[in-house]
Amino acid sequence: MKTKSLFARFPTTVRAHTSARPNLPRRGWFAVVLLLALVTAACEPAWPVPASGPHDDDPVTVTLSPHASADAAPRVLQLQLTSRQPEVPLDPQQWHLFRGKLGAASMSQLEDQVPSAALLQRVVPALTFSAADGAVTLVPTTPLDAGETYTLAAGEPLFSFAITIDKDDPLPLMQLLWPPAGRGAGALFGVWCLPPAAAPWPVEVKGFQPLSLQPSGLTAEWVLGLGETTTRRCVQLPFQWVADPSEQVVPPLLATPAAVALARLDPTPLAADADTPQPATVACTAEEIPFGPGCATVADDRLWVRSDAPRLWSIGLTGQTPQLQVAQVGKPLLVPSLPPASALLFRVTTIDLYGMVTDHTVEVTTLAPLPHVIINEVLANPYGPEPHQEWVELYNDGQLAAALNDYHLQDIGGDAWLPAVSLPAGGYALVVKDSFDAEADDDVMFPAGALVLRVPALGKNGLNNGGERLKLLDSDDRVVSRFPAKPKPVAGHSVSRQAAGADAQDAFMVTSPTPGAANEAAAVER
Repeated sequence: MKTKSLFARFPTTVRAHTSARPNLPRRGWFAVVLLLALVTAACEPAWPVPASGPHDDDPVTVTLSPHASADAAPRVLQLQLTSRQPEVPLDPQQWHLFRGKLGAASMSQLEDQVPSAALLQRVVPALTFSAADGAVTLVPTTPLDAGETYTLAAGEPLFSFAITIDKDDPLPLMQLLWPPAGRGAGALFGVWCLPPAAAPWPVEVKGFQPLSLQPSGLTAEWVLGLGETTTRRCVQLPFQWVADPSEQVVPPLLATPAAVALARLDPTPLAADADTPQPATVACTAEEIPFGPGCATVADDRLWVRSDAPRLWSIGLTGQTPQLQVAQVGKPLLVPSLPPASALLFRVTTIDLYGMVTDHTVEVTTLAPLPHVIINEVLANPYGPEPHQEWVELYNDGQLAAALNDYHLQDIGGDAWLPAVSLPAGGYALVVKDSFDAEADDDVMFPAGALVLRVPALGKNGLNNGGERLKLLDSDDRVVSRFPAKPKPVAGHSVSRQAAGADAQDAFMVTSPTPGAANEAAAVER
């Protein structure tokens, strides 16, 4: 049943003006009506929303969890809705949270069940579910923006309720680091970590005491070996199966046993994947060494770790801060900045999709210093004439100079062997076609003194403007660096590597060209 009594609160300014008809000529009267209509359309009156709580005649009571006022709500919260008429249950499908305030037209769309595309774009992702007593809980599945206003609304019963997010929230937000969205084997299992630069806890937390997740009362545990220290940066919700979707909701608040609030938790839902395989035993090749539940290829100042199952890895030298990395099958993890020719002792902790934790100590001896030449940046779609003004930038991120005549660039069109030039450690080289014009100013010009390597051809007919895979191979035809076909190049802009030594596709982006210099870190808007 629709609650039509709420319309009594709707602004009646326009009706008051039009009912007292002034003594004007007919054209003047229509002009006034038209003007009022235009003003009304341009300034849609805001639907009445309570500032701090429901009115006595509202059909629904709204409660914030964790407890807070509507004008200083937390970034992560749950909204409990209770009908004032128990015999009329609330429909969870009716309830949504919208960005900003809702005006009369928007509320009318909700009442008529015909929301516009513009209104739907304002819906905040959320889960809604009913309790046994008929109450409805709405859980936003993304942190809300500090200082912004949101409106909880439904069309049946016709109702709206505004909240403003606290812009000075003192509690840090712990990010969900593991498992990947929808990949956990247990619907309630997760690892949350504070960002590395987060402030210390608001209170001192001693020992290995369990923490509580409010308002659920669930117990969280410290995850040893992950984060800045062994006990204080990451927590996990222990593995357990649940059937009810409402039980897959992440509690919003981490607190001490004494109910002192510590942090807010990333509200990404935890969901089980029935097809999650059990991790298999990894077989290492002759060039690898066993490394925890995986295998490692050891170089001089780095090593690569291969995992045959998705895992959260914590890898660090004993006594040093470990690195947290998520392993995907087929994409080795890079452990950089190691001392060459050294015997090292690693502490390796992993967590799989079942929440199983492994802890290992691994001895590694790194090799003597080596060159490491990588494809660093590519301009495949210049403003200037093609293929003449295209270029490929190489970078030596190793600790030893590289003889470039030991390398060749390869694409689907063939190979381009490099000239006999030495590329120093930390140096850049720009590979161009013989016809490249260094004085042309259509594109970003090379800096003075740049190392330019001219070759007969780059690609069969130049580099592909739609993106093209490139490989750098050594004299034994071993691939030492890869460059992906995506992201697609943009005219006048380069595709650049965002992490030295990383060949994963998400390590590259379209940026402003920086030939012969460090890559631009800001992506170009397409």
